[in-house]
Amino acid sequence: MTQLTKRSFLARQIEKRFGGYRHLVVPVDDTQPKQLTEKKSVAVIGAGIAGMSAAIRLAERGFDVTVYEKNDYIGGKIGSWPVELHNGDTAYVEHGFHAFFRHYYNLRHLFSDLEIDKDYAAMDDYYIMTLEKEAFRFHDAITTPILNLYDLARKGIYNFWKVAFSRTALKMLPMLTYNKDKTFKKFDHLSFEKYAQDAKLPKNLILIFNTFSRAFFAQIDRMSMAELMKSFHFFYLSNDHGLLYDYFDDDYEYTILKPMRDAVENNGGTILLDHPVEQIDRQEDGSFKIDGTHHDYMVMASDIRGAQHLLGQTQWLKDDFPAFAAQMEKQKYAQRYSVLRLWMDRDIDDTTVCPFLITERNVLLDAIAFYHRLEKESTAYVEKEGGAVLELHCYAVPDDIPEDEIRTHFLKELHAFFPELKDATIRQEYMQVRQDFTAYHVGQYEHRPTTETPVPNLFFAGDWVKLPYPAMLMEGACMSGTLAANQICQQENIQETPVWSVPPKGFFA
Repeated sequence: MTQLTKRSFLARQIEKRFGGYRHLVVPVDDTQPKQLTEKKSVAVIGAGIAGMSAAIRLAERGFDVTVYEKNDYIGGKIGSWPVELHNGDTAYVEHGFHAFFRHYYNLRHLFSDLEIDKDYAAMDDYYIMTLEKEAFRFHDAITTPILNLYDLARKGIYNFWKVAFSRTALKMLPMLTYNKDKTFKKFDHLSFEKYAQDAKLPKNLILIFNTFSRAFFAQIDRMSMAELMKSFHFFYLSNDHGLLYDYFDDDYEYTILKPMRDAVENNGGTILLDHPVEQIDRQEDGSFKIDGTHHDYMVMASDIRGAQHLLGQTQWLKDDFPAFAAQMEKQKYAQRYSVLRLWMDRDIDDTTVCPFLITERNVLLDAIAFYHRLEKESTAYVEKEGGAVLELHCYAVPDDIPEDEIRTHFLKELHAFFPELKDATIRQEYMQVRQDFTAYHVGQYEHRPTTETPVPNLFFAGDWVKLPYPAMLMEGACMSGTLAANQICQQENIQETPVWSVPPKGFFA
């Protein structure tokens, strides 16, 4: 039996053990009607992925949907807005480059329904560069769970034989036994930093885990080990797509946001931009009023900061649901994150480098996106003006770095990786520093709310919501919005939208 045959046999057995990699966790009941028979209205607060997912699915079912959005654009963390460039042209910028992984089953199902999946471009590598400029690449990685752990050893990330018969292997076993309730009960009060020290993880393996933890906007001394185990299960140990992903090669305004907006409005929904919600009134029948407009249901889908602020000033919530109000007060934000877009007069020397590069952090640089190789608008700019369009990411800005020093650190670390850019002229730049992501910090899980709340007819959606299935980031946002919409559909006895998940438990759970 050849190595390839052995691997194929093992891969089939592993998939069989999981019961497949794509689990239908909310099936469609074809005996129920698809449409409402009487008028019902829903307020959706927040037009990010979570809010728009809920709004689209509810509008499809005939609900009178009104989306309230504080910004003058939709999309939340994939929102896009125009800026004027130095040459008089207009360019769109967003919160930063996003990877659409292939096991984002619900988000990709939504995109397929909206016929926007045709605009995917494939990223053919997952590329991590160390401070010494050593590269760890995953373009040829084995994608089968369990076997991909061995593949990390094949790539030199750790010594298989030294780790396999050591304390490290024993400490890493819970990675393969992920179980939502048991994992969070045992590991949510442990930081990744303490876990790594106790497990004596090899240096390069710590680097790999660091890239995961920072992607959730937390430094290793704050990142909940349970959340990291969930993320490693979700991204690496429960699907056979590997770490490769797709992206959109044009601005999100054209590729994603307009089709989302059309899906709501073409089904009779309304999207109110520049319309922050300052007050929610609750009626005796359990319905709500916003600015005098009646809504039978409400989906709170703003970011965690906005949700906490709005509910924190809602007196009836404190009076009628004091325990729930206290729970919301315990929600925390993650550390600041920052994105710096640069329009420069020269490119790097090695133009074969992966267009999205994950970097080992020195102070704060976590990733570099070469936008002129990723996005049509930036490509057109470089064809016209020459140079390059870069985006520098920091997912968790250290607390001791003042905002006015972030740019200096960004450029210093960029020049360490690509010295040829030291003499480049920055024609224009656009800097963002935000703090609107939920904290996946130690001990936060027990306080995290679910999509269903104690308040009748009020539901939550967002990447900050506790889900019954493993999903994170954009997929978590989409799943939460879909689940919130489904709960409203349940109450009206109409057909729900199907929901999929990766295997909910680890291989050895």
